[in-house]
Amino acid sequence: MNFSRTVFRLTPIFCLFTFCLWFTACGRQEKADAPQPTSNATVALKQQVFDVKGEVKEVKLDEKTVVIKHEEIRDYMKAMTMPFEVRDTNEIAGLKPGDSISFKLFTTDTDAWIANVKKLGEVAASSDDDDSFRRIPDFEPLAEGSALPDYLFTNELGQAVQFSAWKGKGVAITFIFTTCPFPTFCPRMTQNFVEVQRLMSAGASVTNWLLASMSFDPKKDSPAVMLNYGRGFKYNPDHWTFLSGDPVTIAMFAGQVGQFYYEKDNTINHNLRTLVINANGTIRKIIPDNKWTPEELATDLKAACETR
Repeated sequence: MNFSRTVFRLTPIFCLFTFCLWFTACGRQEKADAPQPTSNATVALKQQVFDVKGEVKEVKLDEKTVVIKHEEIRDYMKAMTMPFEVRDTNEIAGLKPGDSISFKLFTTDTDAWIANVKKLGEVAASSDDDDSFRRIPDFEPLAEGSALPDYLFTNELGQAVQFSAWKGKGVAITFIFTTCPFPTFCPRMTQNFVEVQRLMSAGASVTNWLLASMSFDPKKDSPAVMLNYGRGFKYNPDHWTFLSGDPVTIAMFAGQVGQFYYEKDNTINHNLRTLVINANGTIRKIIPDNKWTPEELATDLKAACETR
């Protein structure tokens, strides 16, 4: 692949990755170190409630989800388009794209949902919509069964890591950035990996497994930051690694598996992807969104360890 040509094409992409319907916006905090994560101990969950207005972009009743282009949420999140979960589908039954709504956003340390959804009217269609994005043409998409490309990254210890070194191991890869505040996105991916680490370590019947958390914010997530972040979650460096590295390489790999992101106004908008890699170096699963459970991933990871 011609890297110099790819750099040229990537540079405008992050400006053109405008609000994809399934992107969340996670406001990045301006500080060098990652926030201190909570431990596995039982803690009181701090709940916040915000009054928000926005425009409905998509309704998925079967997933209890509605995509909303919302206004700025003061002291919490910039204006953006993202999916919100509801606990009762009656909240969003009857809504359609273009509806103007008000709602309450509830957040805790580990969860977020909306309620009290009220229709205010309809929004006139605009030809200048922010909800489109462009795929990078140089990317050859990867699918389940594809061989994992041999990219080079840097781990939390500052060491070079190539995917080919993982042959013989079942691997799970997810994408995060350490300062992402929205509880059901990057924080959920990391907390899920904490539980997968526990499940895979219990009994130690399978030992050739690895978890990899890859940051798409390498400007902030240096090896030192990633190491501090991992230690906060009591990661086992023998079985969990945190990757950063060259932004172009990260963007190429992420794009190939459908992980899209862009930065605007100090905010990173992104969707979610988690991969399971077989011990023979092929992609076993590409999991979208955040609906998977640690138990499901641990089962897939154990099977991946045995696929030679």
